[in-house]
Amino acid sequence: MKNIYLIGMPGCGKSTIGKHISKILKRKYIDLDEAIESATKLTIKQLFDFSENHFRQIEAQTLKGISNSKDLIVATGGGIITKEINIDLLSYTGFVIYINRPLDEIVKDIDIQRRPLLNKDATVLFEIYAKRKELYERCAHVTISNCGTIEDVINNVVKEIKNYETDGH
Repeated sequence: MKNIYLIGMPGCGKSTIGKHISKILKRKYIDLDEAIESATKLTIKQLFDFSENHFRQIEAQTLKGISNSKDLIVATGGGIITKEINIDLLSYTGFVIYINRPLDEIVKDIDIQRRPLLNKDATVLFEIYAKRKELYERCAHVTISNCGTIEDVINNVVKEIKNYETDGH
């Protein structure tokens, strides 16, 4: 079976949802940022300190390596869709689910110190979203709203995956 990729803004719930659905569907879970840190022995912040472009190149290489596997649940970084090559790779090698969470909810929860693009202040989140919204929507096979309980969101994600796989993908 194809990989399941979760995309969306930082703090939208990709990692939390990914861990839960991997247990439910009995599939290996990969957090792309953790895979990058493990491979480079550097934090995402340290990689961004070189440059965002440097990080995005490593991110694309790591995604390419992961995309050769099958049956994974992958929580991507929020900016994965900023490179066209990543959008193509996600779309061709998996089922892409856009986790859409209201920005005001993200701002309440997010630790901006751990997010390289947001470490100035959380208002940057709104600027980033304006640039990425169309890319998320274009890349995704389906959009799931993360507005209700986490259990409801997880159930909706699992239902969409099962529908997708039942349709012969």
